Amino acid sequence: MDMCAFIPSALAEPFTSSDLAIAIAKPRSLAQKMVYCLRLTSCITPMGKRGNAISYTRTPGCLLEERNLRCTDVDGVPCPNHVGELGAC
Repeated sequence: MDMCAFIPSALAEPFTSSDLAIAIAKPRSLAQKMVYCLRLTSCITPMGKRGNAISYTRTPGCLLEERNLRCTDVDGVPCPNHVGELGAC
């Protein structure tokens, strides 16, 4: 699974876990856990601080459009729901 797909493309950079929570309409506690995982997988990089909050930016090449990813099944066959589209099921 592409972890970077969990970052909304409309999320402005730099962003904090609070910004991510608002963008995905979920509790900040969930966004903080997502940020932890996204940092471990190198999808985001800490860029500084905004007050006490750490601000992040996407790691270059993390956007689905930049990576030209297509959703596929385990055999690499294009998903019938998204043939020719960018994105993931």
